[in-house]
Amino acid sequence: MNKFHKYKNLLLKKLGIILLIILCILSFLWFIQSVKYLDNAEDLNINNGYISHFRTPVTINSIRIWMTFDYLNFIFKLPPDYLKTSLNIDDKKYPNIRISEYVKRKNISPSVFIFEIKQAITNYQHSN
Repeated sequence: MNKFHKYKNLLLKKLGIILLIILCILSFLWFIQSVKYLDNAEDLNINNGYISHFRTPVTINSIRIWMTFDYLNFIFKLPPDYLKTSLNIDDKKYPNIRISEYVKRKNISPSVFIFEIKQAITNYQHSN
């Protein structure tokens, strides 16, 4: 009888492992199918390896204080040092610094600085 329980436990462990493997495979397939569905439904907009945070075209009015200068360079297709030069940014963390952090360090008005950023980007867009 002891031998029977030993084989029974071994069989249950193997069945448990097989069941877990099957569940993992099914979960992975479900995940892949969900991503394909969302991409086809345009709820997930994948471009050049980046996931777009905006479903509508990005405009100057989309600029928010949580954004980094690097993010602005990316979404507005600016040269890496354009904002640094045009806004006289001398922070060592540029471009990987949030606008909110930069205005706090420099003790300047967020709304005024965002207005200056908008002007700089508009000037760049009109010159190209």
